[in-house]
Amino acid sequence: GLSNALAGYNKRAAIATLWQRLHDGAPEHMLVGSLAASFRTLIMVRNLIGRHKTPAQIAQATGLHPFVVSKTLAGARLATEERLSQALIALAHLDRDAKDGRADATDGLFSVLLS
Repeated sequence: GLSNALAGYNKRAAIATLWQRLHDGAPEHMLVGSLAASFRTLIMVRNLIGRHKTPAQIAQATGLHPFVVSKTLAGARLATEERLSQALIALAHLDRDAKDGRADATDGLFSVLLS
């Protein structure tokens, strides 16, 4: 659900799903990784859209399943590579800082999605 919300660039659904996953006891470090993978997928698809590649060409170039590409297209078109890259960098910093005890992973996850 979380990756689907991000793929559709649906911030409200992403926040609600994150809250539900945390409430259900999902480990924060797993969610950081899941969000990072989703943002990385969005970045790859966005980059190839900018190069005027077809969905089939995007799937072939990235190794993503065509279904994943098709559900990610809408969100990738709405986002900029810069914003997606900033989110991925913020997740990398959050991962490091949470592991070092300098940041709260839950707060950081919501912060990334809200920004």
